[in-house]
Amino acid sequence: FTFKNNAGFGELSGLLDRVVEQLRLGNDEQIENAAAALSILSCNSNNAAILTADEKRPSLLQTFASTLRHGNNRQRVNVVVCMWNLSANSIVAKADIGKLSSI
Repeated sequence: FTFKNNAGFGELSGLLDRVVEQLRLGNDEQIENAAAALSILSCNSNNAAILTADEKRPSLLQTFASTLRHGNNRQRVNVVVCMWNLSANSIVAKADIGKLSSI
């Protein structure tokens, strides 16, 4: 059920951007929830393409790096799962994630 509905999530205007914004600017609970949501949403290639579009990728990668440096263990685990899933669904993301110096 989750994965079936997952595919259309990114097509809803601005929703993925809001989740990324929560990852970047939220409180601890919001960051953890956003990272968990992105780890699931990034399993879908359509969502991965939206998340890793040229204009969005640098900001997302910066947010990942910051969360890995400053986040709690649950936040970091969720971000690592998200990066893994994005890498599996986006060749460009895979190359860029491999370059993150904070990992």
